[in-house]
Amino acid sequence: TYIRKMTQLIKDNQTCLNLDCGDLRSFPTTEHLYSQLVQFPSKIIPLFDVVVNEVAQEIAEGSGTKPAPIHVRVYNLAEKVPMRNLSVDNIDQLVCIEGMITRVGDLIPDLRVAVFRCCICHYEERVNRDGTRVENPERCPHCKQVGSMRIDHNSSLFKDKQLIKMQEVPDQVPQGETPQSVCLYGHEELYDIVKPGDKVEVTGIYKAIPVKVNRNTTTIRDVFRTFIEVIHYRKQVEGRFVVEGEEVNEVRK
Repeated sequence: TYIRKMTQLIKDNQTCLNLDCGDLRSFPTTEHLYSQLVQFPSKIIPLFDVVVNEVAQEIAEGSGTKPAPIHVRVYNLAEKVPMRNLSVDNIDQLVCIEGMITRVGDLIPDLRVAVFRCCICHYEERVNRDGTRVENPERCPHCKQVGSMRIDHNSSLFKDKQLIKMQEVPDQVPQGETPQSVCLYGHEELYDIVKPGDKVEVTGIYKAIPVKVNRNTTTIRDVFRTFIEVIHYRKQVEGRFVVEGEEVNEVRK
């Protein structure tokens, strides 16, 4: 099934492969892989990308074409977590929640690789982002001058990023309670996929990051900011969740 999907992706020059986690749970040899995916998504999903791109290279060898880098988007987890039940136990794990999009933000340039240039000898150094931070080199590796490295935004690598607000659907809110909401961040292909009013099932990584008291200091607040880094959207159309135009058998009332 997935070889056929990847062949079609290469033919259409697409970059997103949807992986149904139900397929991982269906085979005894991949049940443990599914549990690892849920517990350590930040490590397992990049491995999925590496393997899928290796297979894509093998598929494309006969055709003489060079496939574009493919990203794996997983969905259909065994359990869905109610939005109001997200807790510290879910941090850095793969979660699936359901709700309604209430607000969609504008495009945010997300820095991935920073290019620093020495203002004295013009030496360049590329620094990959480590988590949420980019370390500024203290001195130039070439001329050894301290504090001479300055970031060059025009040469740095940015990816598309979008902030989305999602709220509980009305029929899931307990009587007398205020609807809960959560922040989502969509990257690259997931930019501008959903719009306000859409009912969606979101699969993503629940994360918590510290918030600085002041941008110019390293002091952080006691309470961390939580959000979900989106991996996959599944929209609800006429009572059914749809994945890229194909209806899923499960019906939501």
